[in-house]
Amino acid sequence: MNDILDNQSEPFFDVTFAKPPNPEEIYVASELNVLIENQIRELPPRVQAAFRLRKIEEFSIREVVQALDIRETALKSRVLRARRKIARGLRRLLATPPRPHALYGSRAQPKLTQKFASLRQPKPHFERSPKT
Repeated sequence: MNDILDNQSEPFFDVTFAKPPNPEEIYVASELNVLIENQIRELPPRVQAAFRLRKIEEFSIREVVQALDIRETALKSRVLRARRKIARGLRRLLATPPRPHALYGSRAQPKLTQKFASLRQPKPHFERSPKT
C-alpha cells in the first residue's frame, strides 16, 4: 500500500473497459439461465429453498438458518446436494463428460486413482494342470 501511495505518478486504477457482450453471448447466457432454472425447479422443496436463499438470493448462512429453522450443517449439506444435482442435470442435458474430481468431490481423487490403478488390476489366475 505504501508503494502505491508513494508513487503518485502511476494511476491507481487501470482504466480499461471490457467490450460489451455480443448478441450470441447474450443468447447463450439466457439459454443457460433457463436450463439452470429448470434444474433448480426439479430439486426437492427443502433443498430448493436452501439453495435459492443461499445462492440465488445471497442471504447469509445465519439468515437462511433462521428462516428455514435448520442447523448450519444441514444448510450446507442441502446447498451442496443442490449444486451437485444441478451440475449432474446440466451435464446430462449438454452431454459433456463429468470431470473426474467432480465425481468424488476431491482434486486428489484422480491422483489416487492413477496411483492405485495397479492394485485394481485383476491378478492372473493360474490353471491347474489336470491330474493324470
